[in-house]
Parts: sequence; structure tokens; C-alpha cells
Amino acid sequence: MKVRVVTDSAADFPLEFVEKYDIGTVPHSIHFENQAWKIGIGISVKDYYQRLKNMNEMPKNATPTPQDFDEVFKESLETKKYGHVIYISISEKLSSTANPARIAAKNYKDKITIFNTESASGVQGLFVLNAVKLLSESKSIDEILEIFEELKDEYILDVGFFTLDNVYKSGRLKSKFVLYLTKFIGIKPVAVMERPGELISTFPGFFLKSHMEKRLVDIIIKRAKVELTYDLIVSNVENPKGAERVTNMIKKKVKINESYITDCSPIVGTNTGKGTIIMGLLPSID
Repeated sequence: MKVRVVTDSAADFPLEFVEKYDIGTVPHSIHFENQAWKIGIGISVKDYYQRLKNMNEMPKNATPTPQDFDEVFKESLETKKYGHVIYISISEKLSSTANPARIAAKNYKDKITIFNTESASGVQGLFVLNAVKLLSESKSIDEILEIFEELKDEYILDVGFFTLDNVYKSGRLKSKFVLYLTKFIGIKPVAVMERPGELISTFPGFFLKSHMEKRLVDIIIKRAKVELTYDLIVSNVENPKGAERVTNMIKKKVKINESYITDCSPIVGTNTGKGTIIMGLLPSID
């Protein structure tokens, strides 16, 4: 049976793999400038971040609708003649994106499988790429899900912020005094994702700009298991040099098989702001 891998636009992985492996992507929407844009449709990620710099009010994100999922499911099963779809979802603790997917899946009986990665960004992207690889090895859906449940217990995802401007604009940071204080002192928050997919600040939570990249790497070194080899996706918001630096640093300390650097999805990057670096690691299945 031919199976198509589908994900949503919260997943970070190199765009060339979308065409190469015919990966279906259900886009989130971003509302700004009195318009609604679907990520990757009508506006590129790079163009979006350029426009974001000049906005006084934060754009609002919207989850895909059941119709959005239905369009991709229908294309997969009817137009492209796949026999089944496995949808790789953003953490349900972070987003309700899987709910409209379930609604749309009801139209296709047992032909849709939904897997909650309990993550986002690069970790979600690595699950997508692993699904493609396992399907190429003729693994069944049940076998893939069994492997994924084991991998899910071992992922590492860390986020380094360079600015709290967008967090403040979004309303998630209420105190303007804290915003000014962090700018004046030059401190940068670091957060880690804990299962089942909740992002929490590390203690003490703030680090000087010059230390932020090293702190991200140090957290991963402490969390990574010596006996495991990992795949790595480093996503960033207009900070490719920083992403390259942390990639090189982590390769010296942790066993890495495949590594990729890519743009951060606006679903995450809108709030975290310019300079953000997100490091996602998942045990390699090779």
C-alpha cells in the first residue's frame, strides 16, 4: 500500500524534501495587513520575516480548518491515488491543529493515521523525514508508530531567544518594565520543551547574548545520551550564522548522523523574534 506523509507548517525541515518525497503540508494562516496569508502560499517565509520587522502589532496565527486538511487528504487519496495518509502533528499541548485533522479524517474512514509528535519545529520535521525513510523500507503503519513512540521519549528541543519584543507584542509578556530591563542588561531567555510538548524556561532562564549559543549547546550535551547517535535540525529566524555556529559546536560533543539548517516556521518564529535559534534532536534510525 502506498502511503503519503503529511504534516503541518509548524514542522521545520528543508523545503527541497517536500517535492523530493511528495510530502503534503497543511498550512497555518497568518493574519496581518488586513489580509490572511497561508504559510508558504502567496508569501514566502523569508518575505514574511522581512515584513514582520516593520509591524507595530503582532500578526495573529490561525490553525488550519477541517477544509484545509480535507483538501490535502482528498488530493492524497483521490488525485494522487495513495492508499493511506500518516499525518505528523505538532504537539497538542502547543496547538489544537490536530483537532480539525480528526474532523476531516472522518470523511476517509480508516485511511488517515494521526501521530502527535509532542513537539514542534525541527523535532517534528525529523519525525516527518523518518516517516519517509521508514516507508521506503516497507515498514507498516503499526511498525512506524511503534518506532515513533520509542523515539518520542528521547527527543531534545531547545529554544534560544535573542529578543523579547515579539513576545511582548503578542501579549505573552505583560510587563513592559521586564522588556526594557532585558534589553538594558542584554539578557536572553532559553527554554526547553518537556514532554508531552510543553515549552518551559530553564533555570535561571536568562543569559547574556554572548553566552546564549553556548548555553543552548550545553543543555543538549547534558540531556543527550552518550550511547545514542542523533539527527539534528537547527532552525532560525534570520540568524543562519548563529545556527551554523551551534551546529558545529554540537557536532564536537554529541554523535550526529544527519544535520540540517533551515528557516524557522512563522508559527513559532513570529513570537520568538529575530535571532531565534531552535535546536531539535531525535535519535537516528540508521
